[in-house]
Amino acid sequence: MDQFPDITLPAEVKEDLEIIETEDLKSDPFVRQPPIKPPAPVPETPKPKAKRQVSEKQKAHLANARKLARERKLAKKKEETTKEEPKQDIKEYAQKLPPAEKTDAGLPASMATPKVDGFEQFLGYMNKYGDMMINLQKEEQRKREEEERKEKELEAKYFKKFQEQHGVKKSEPKPETTKKIPKKSLDILNPPQNDFGQYSSYF
Repeated sequence: MDQFPDITLPAEVKEDLEIIETEDLKSDPFVRQPPIKPPAPVPETPKPKAKRQVSEKQKAHLANARKLARERKLAKKKEETTKEEPKQDIKEYAQKLPPAEKTDAGLPASMATPKVDGFEQFLGYMNKYGDMMINLQKEEQRKREEEERKEKELEAKYFKKFQEQHGVKKSEPKPETTKKIPKKSLDILNPPQNDFGQYSSYF
């Protein structure tokens, strides 16, 4: 008990620890090949389109069209210049107005008459519109009543014809016969006694 156990490490373990201390434990211990990447696609250069060859006939047609367009422009300009006329003075055509007649108040006649206000004119139009709508409603009501009257006349005519063809006679409605219930069954407070004959003593 007086001696402690020998805890010295053997030489092999020391060597292993020294090797481990020098190594990087966080890095990957395996030797790996770099990932294989597919080759990048080579962009294709677009082929230049061949220019369409213009025939001599087309060239002549284009030249003729340009020539006609120039001629039209020149003709249009000439027309515009000929249309423009020198401006005439308005004073030549101006006429003097006769002097306005003055009323008793000393004002011109045009100023003496009161002008119609826009709102009053609007109210006048509204009144006309209201009268027009009332007349339209009356006309529609009259037409509706006329149609209803004609329909009733036709209905009565056809109904009479139907009765004549089928020999239907007007029958007076029969008075309803009500079934009389005996008073005995209605008397709930005083029920009937000895209705059971010889078995009445059992109840």
